[in-house]
Amino acid sequence: MTTTNWSYGFLITFWVLQILVCIVGWFFGAVALNVKSLFTDHHNVEGAGRALETSGAIWISFSSVSFILIVAEIVMLAKHDLRPAFAVASGAIKTTLWLVVFIIALSNIALGSFSVITLIVYAIFLVMFAIPLVYTSYMLRRHRKILYTPVVTQSV
Repeated sequence: MTTTNWSYGFLITFWVLQILVCIVGWFFGAVALNVKSLFTDHHNVEGAGRALETSGAIWISFSSVSFILIVAEIVMLAKHDLRPAFAVASGAIKTTLWLVVFIIALSNIALGSFSVITLIVYAIFLVMFAIPLVYTSYMLRRHRKILYTPVVTQSV
């Protein structure tokens, strides 16, 4: 089986950026859960507390799933066992998670509860996960093209 020639600099750069996004996600989730506890202790508003609790859980869970997939990719690349199909599947999962966050922010912009700057930040987060997905998809295509190139023999 042929090996895939990964661009280490490209992947490592985006993994570092994605890990930073995960750290920001954990921070947002922790802040939302902390504000929820402060908000519900002083004001008995159940709907706002439930919304903060849900958004905090979403941020923490999406960041955790993304972090686990990033670490799995890093370990597999270090062991020279990163397959293009796994990289594409992992990238698709991570990009889908952050696409959901972006769509939620987009709907909140339409409702008037978020600022446009928040949407821009979420769009940057989404792009940080989408660019490696495109790269790994290209590598998967190239890998499959190498594997399934027909051999032409001459009949004599």
